[in-house]
Amino acid sequence: MKTKSTIYSVFLKGLLLLFIFGCAQKNESVAPSPTDVVIAKEVKDISNQIWNDNIISLDSTNFAVIFKNIITSKFQFKAGDIIVTAVGEGFLRKVTSICTVNKVSIHTLRLR
Repeated sequence: MKTKSTIYSVFLKGLLLLFIFGCAQKNESVAPSPTDVVIAKEVKDISNQIWNDNIISLDSTNFAVIFKNIITSKFQFKAGDIIVTAVGEGFLRKVTSICTVNKVSIHTLRLR
């Protein structure tokens, strides 16, 4: 009788181990397929509403964008980020520098 309970106990422990290790998730990263849309973490996609509510001015000679300070509650801009919006004919610029004194002044470069 003791042998049956020992065999039964070993069997249950084996099933438990199989369940634990067999169901563990694997951290294999899968490359996106050519049809997947992948947006880099550096992209700051600003909706039309947020853009219109927060923009103060846009200097079209050097493409400095001036926003109200409140925009920093939604976006943490840094050099190297890419600003995207669909306002007007669209806006796609790379951030080169930022100055925040009473407003957010972002200097950008054209992307090619």
